[in-house]
Amino acid sequence: MRINGSAVKSFAFDTTGHGLRSMGYVEQTAVFTTLLDHSVTLTFAGTNPGYGGPVVDDVRIQSCLLVLCPPSS
Repeated sequence: MRINGSAVKSFAFDTTGHGLRSMGYVEQTAVFTTLLDHSVTLTFAGTNPGYGGPVVDDVRIQSCLLVLCPPSS
């Protein structure tokens, strides 16, 4: 995952036993800070060549005040 072009976190997933009928979604969390930015560009990209790639669903961005962030649900 990249924020404004800078790598923030890499995610990995074992596809063994998973396919179109059993995707095996896993919740992932990444924390990033962009001080004084009014907007950011969030980018997800796969690193494996060929058919398929990462499936991203239900992305949530939560804003907080510097160190006062409510817990993720």
